[in-house]
Amino acid sequence: MTDADNIPSEILAPSAALLPVAAGLRSALDRLTVPDQTAPEALYWGEIPFLDFGHELARFALWKRGWEPSGEIDASRFGERDLYHHLLTELNIMSEADLIERCRAQTEGAATSARYARIEAAPNVKTLLTDDMALGWGGVEVVGRGTPDPERVKRERMFVDYFRGALSGFALRASDLSEGASLVAEAFAGDMVGPKEAARLFERTATEAVVRFSSWHEWAKSLLAAEVFLALETGEAAALEVLATREALLTRFLEDPCQEIIAGAILGFQLVVSRFHLRINGL
Repeated sequence: MTDADNIPSEILAPSAALLPVAAGLRSALDRLTVPDQTAPEALYWGEIPFLDFGHELARFALWKRGWEPSGEIDASRFGERDLYHHLLTELNIMSEADLIERCRAQTEGAATSARYARIEAAPNVKTLLTDDMALGWGGVEVVGRGTPDPERVKRERMFVDYFRGALSGFALRASDLSEGASLVAEAFAGDMVGPKEAARLFERTATEAVVRFSSWHEWAKSLLAAEVFLALETGEAAALEVLATREALLTRFLEDPCQEIIAGAILGFQLVVSRFHLRINGL
């Protein structure tokens, strides 16, 4: 196969080690392809609860960083190291300006979805091993990649080729949006920003979420695909483990109101999913 410039384009079949990962993810995505139970409600732009909605979007990324599955941030767990100190030392966010820049870089820079798109667009593995130009969400930018691991690059390319036509960089956007929203949630919990500022910062991720995802099940599918793709950096065994644990967690978020911890999360999901389809006034 060749592209318009006659550069040979490789399409790699999955290896024996990668096939269970790819096939397992495809089955998991099929299981998550069900309609949400709460009917959508049309809202004017000013009615969107950006503060609450932003916290819902942040929940998965917050869980990955060690917070409760409910998304609650308990600053007391840091002991003498309060949450504000955590923001400064671990997230390198020292001001609202830093927070804005980090959120922009996370949602618009060379994050998970842009990395997936770059692998998909490359004509062959050789290009991925030599290019220093990355397709960021705002355009092409130079990034320091170090020396890529050829085996890692190859398994990522096999994964992308397996899902051509079914997934794309845009299909993995929930991961980037959740990470960006989680930064705002932690800054809000640490009193770095107030509710108005947090709602304004949440608006960027919330706007894209309501345009790109039709339901929380579609959001969960995007998170799961991104998680498995990211785990391939370590290897196929790690990806299989992530597939199992993340699917179980996301299914609990969506479908299991019987467990006490998850019950509150489900109520939150239902509250926001009823507001997922928007009628934007004046736009």
